[in-house]
Amino acid sequence: MEDFRVAKILSEIGGMIRQEAGTDPDGAFLYVEAEDGVVGPSLFKEIGPIVKDLDISHDLSMKIMDLWDAADPNRKWAALFLTIQGDQFDARFQYPEEWGDADAEERRDRVLAAKYGNKTIVYPGWDA
Repeated sequence: MEDFRVAKILSEIGGMIRQEAGTDPDGAFLYVEAEDGVVGPSLFKEIGPIVKDLDISHDLSMKIMDLWDAADPNRKWAALFLTIQGDQFDARFQYPEEWGDADAEERRDRVLAAKYGNKTIVYPGWDA
């Protein structure tokens, strides 16, 4: 039953990302770090030579918290990587023991470099 609940919430998150990523959500990438009572989501979309960090709704953040809460208490994930590909999504989890000594900023920089290479990341409020 727990796996069904997690799958249902992931599907809802995928649908919410499609809405928040705009008219062409293909390639939208959600990166989240989470722990008890806290989620830190970022939604990215590659647009030509840049990658935009998109604003995320409160509802999406709360749905991500629901996902973390639904995880097996003995196997809580620490990071979620979710990519929209066409009309499907690919979700992968990472666990705290896989992190090593890196801090949150180092982990995020590593993830973005692996995903987008040296493309410029444009954050909300920046002109692009």
